[in-house]
Amino acid sequence: TLYDDDGERIFPDRQVNTVPVDMTHEERQFYRAVTDYVQNVYNRSEKLNEPAVGFAMALMQKRLVSSIGAIKATLSRRLGDLVDEQSSSTSLSEEASAYLDGEDLDEEDKERVEEELSALTVTESDAQLEEEIETLRDLVSLAEGISVDSKAQKVRRYIQQLLEEQPDEKLLLFTEYTDTLNYLLELVKDEPWADEILVIDGSVDKEERARIEEEFNHGQSRLLFATDAASEGIDLQHSCHIMVN
Repeated sequence: TLYDDDGERIFPDRQVNTVPVDMTHEERQFYRAVTDYVQNVYNRSEKLNEPAVGFAMALMQKRLVSSIGAIKATLSRRLGDLVDEQSSSTSLSEEASAYLDGEDLDEEDKERVEEELSALTVTESDAQLEEEIETLRDLVSLAEGISVDSKAQKVRRYIQQLLEEQPDEKLLLFTEYTDTLNYLLELVKDEPWADEILVIDGSVDKEERARIEEEFNHGQSRLLFATDAASEGIDLQHSCHIMVN
């Protein structure tokens, strides 16, 4: 616990609540199918000594957990890259190679590199590549058939309830991926409070970040949706007491 010169606590207590989400049958089916696909490609990467492909599969599993929107975008990009035969791990950019070696990147560079890595695969034959492409087509089709992302809908309902019951509160929503951020923004675009949403992602420069911080802290906007770009250098603790992650 940290205290200031007057003996007052600098940071208040934090209460962390985990909210359970019940997936639909379609979501569970999709989750299992993607997990099986990831495991199969990962095992192949281990067998053929292609660790970059294994890393790409780990990233895909994280996006699956993030949102239907994020994993659908990733699967669609991967499908397009494999069809275009842009999936060789021997032609990685310098940034991607550095990232695999543990180098830290800013958010924009990290997302760009992760998109590059998510296209990687390794196969033992043309037939195996065609089989993977067909699997990806099936997965994209399954994703398109999911009308409700249960986790995203729970977030939407939570925000709605909060603003109705505690209209003076403000809320900060963090998400790791821009794809998930955009998916949530699309989901809530018709809500009466949608015009109160401020957004910070890796494309927002320092001057605009400062303006958004000022508006959120002292203006009428009660909602800030952000990626990791807002996790450092922004002080919101005096105006916002609720964070969804």
